[in-house]
Amino acid sequence: MLLVGLVLVVGALQYQLWLGARGLTDMWQRQHRLAELKATAERLEQRNRRLRAEVTDLRREGEAIVERAREDLGMIRDDELFIRMVRPHGEDRSAPSGSGSSGPSSAGPAGNPVGSPGD
Repeated sequence: MLLVGLVLVVGALQYQLWLGARGLTDMWQRQHRLAELKATAERLEQRNRRLRAEVTDLRREGEAIVERAREDLGMIRDDELFIRMVRPHGEDRSAPSGSGSSGPSSAGPAGNPVGSPGD
């Protein structure tokens, strides 16, 4: 009788150890889940490092982009005022003379020169 009771107690303990709520099976499942979470966290950390580097590059290059847009494309900010200094017609020595110049035309919408009586 004592032997049967002892076997039942050991059997109940073994059941709890192997198949219970906090048994070895549960521990193995949790270890597997932990490994998955660590791998996911590592992937996300790598992604965050790439994104931080990209943001840093865009910030650094963004200044260069703004500078180039201002100089090459003549872009201005909303809070700035654009003033264009134009030389009188006779003072522009760098432009080629003659009607075959490749510069911007000074003709109005009707083909008349800007400032002519036809405007």
